Amino acid sequence: MQPATEEQKKKLKGKRADYILYQSGTTNPLIVIEAKRPTEDIYQALEQGVNYAKSIEAPLVIATNGEFTKCYHVNFKKTLIRNGEEVKEFFTEKETLKFVEQPRLRKGEERFSEFANILFLKIIGEIEEEKEKSTSRMDKALEHFRQKYQEGELFSVSKIEDTKTLEEIVFRLNPLSLVETERDVKGEAFEYFLQRYNAGEKDLGEYFTPRHVIRNLVAILQPRFKDKAYDPFCGTGGMLIECFKYVSERVKLDSESLKILRNSFYGNEITNVARITKMNMILFGDGHNNIQKRDTFQHPVDNEYELVITNIPFGFEDIDYGHLYPINCNYGDCLAIQHCLKACKLNGREVVIEEKTNSPLFTKIYYRDIENDKYNLLAVPPNFSLLKKANKEYFLLSEIANIKRGCFELKREEFASSGYAKVYQPNHAISGDFSSGDRYIMEERYQQLKGYELQIDDIIMSVSGT
Repeated sequence: MQPATEEQKKKLKGKRADYILYQSGTTNPLIVIEAKRPTEDIYQALEQGVNYAKSIEAPLVIATNGEFTKCYHVNFKKTLIRNGEEVKEFFTEKETLKFVEQPRLRKGEERFSEFANILFLKIIGEIEEEKEKSTSRMDKALEHFRQKYQEGELFSVSKIEDTKTLEEIVFRLNPLSLVETERDVKGEAFEYFLQRYNAGEKDLGEYFTPRHVIRNLVAILQPRFKDKAYDPFCGTGGMLIECFKYVSERVKLDSESLKILRNSFYGNEITNVARITKMNMILFGDGHNNIQKRDTFQHPVDNEYELVITNIPFGFEDIDYGHLYPINCNYGDCLAIQHCLKACKLNGREVVIEEKTNSPLFTKIYYRDIENDKYNLLAVPPNFSLLKKANKEYFLLSEIANIKRGCFELKREEFASSGYAKVYQPNHAISGDFSSGDRYIMEERYQQLKGYELQIDDIIMSVSGT
């Protein structure tokens, strides 16, 4: 089928989609349709349709071979869902516009965001001894908190237009009283809501990191007062919150120290969840000032933070910002690791959860910095993983400092050249089996690691400049 305009013809470069459906009375393309024979691959047809749709900026694609039909939203990069089920048939123009414009609260982020508004206001309202119950009052409450926290982006005016719906939500929440509850428990309640929403894999390759995992990582890092902590992919802020709590429990807080503490935590989040992150941090004692909604890959930082702690997003491809990093690549996993390594100060500490991989590119990234005597790395094997996803993730711990001789014995067989070591009994730390150099971690750090399920004879990697 011929496109409706000369400009669209040029964008397609002589190629033709089987069908292009336009919005009534306009030349605005809505749907690219690829209709194939039953013997043809439906997924290849869908891919072809997506390429055409991207060229002419059509938001939807339908591919069919008479037996199967696939419907895809190009802008959201996902299969079309209606009432919780995949759309597998053609639909009307009216339905098309609903898919394109999304006028109601979408299942997912919009519903999550709106309910987060309500739950947050209930919790913080009890803290502030303010309770708001109608649409107009809720919007006034939002304005009150905007002024208090000087954050125009922190709260959005309610998108729930049906006041009866909002009243029903508030009515159902009203019996839940947290007014006598400790502030930290209020935060835990909000965290529980976030965890339930975030369970499982997300569209942007993000995962909700279980809080017991984060607590273990923070205990290993041991944040100190005045350390600047950074999570470049902070999601709902769990890692920064645990760092905040760890430090605040160990420092006598007055107005000055609290001010310093609140300005010690930094995070980036590419999605609108950044707003929820700020809410979350306010509930746990604030520290929300340095949370930004921005693309971390686009904004590398160099030698800026004492602590870097994050769970990197997995599976990103075709990232446009590889030229901003020492090793130019378009894989998000690789760029994320480089971003973290660059951001950490000399003598800083870093914990990164990453997908298990044997990629030579990852090795190149790590060893590039190791050869420059910048990092010592400890890559912990799957049996140390607290995520309990077998053979999926492991922790990469890096410490920018010399690792001292201690309680790891270099494994001299096939792993020796790669810097692998095995955990050795602490009382053998001065054994003649040790090689010269700085391949070993201090006894104190060993005891810390041992508390997190590290066992004697586990194989680890401990590499440094020697």
